[in-house]
Order: sequence, then C-alpha cells, then structure tokens
Amino acid sequence: MVAAIAASIKEWGWTTPALVGEDGGLIAGHARVLAARQLGIVDAALVDEFGVAPEHVAAARIADKPAALDLR
Repeated sequence: MVAAIAASIKEWGWTTPALVGEDGGLIAGHARVLAARQLGIVDAALVDEFGVAPEHVAAARIADKPAALDLR
C-alpha cells in the first residue's frame, strides 16, 4: 500500500497534509509519511492539532486508518 501512495505522490505531489499533535507525534498520515520517505521527500505539508481535545485526536486516528488498509 505504501508503494501505491508513493506512486501517487510522485505523480500528483503531496496533496493531503499529515496531522501532528502537540507532542510532535503523528496523529494521521503515517502511510503518506512512509511513502514520502521512500521518495526522499523531507519537507511535507503538516497541520498541527495543538489544543485539540484528546477524543478528537483519537477520532482522527481512527478515521485515518481505512485509508491505510489494502482493500484489494
């Protein structure tokens, strides 16, 4: 799945930001970050989620999971 995301980033660029929490950890976008690393990309769009309630962080993590699943 990461390879498919890498191919998409290579063709279309980085189109969806990753979400980062107050602690600097990724909330969502893990597969996109792995794909970017494979391509040697060191700068990418990030959205900080500082001050967001923990339940919203948890919901964002859950919502991002289906995108990382290989549902072929």
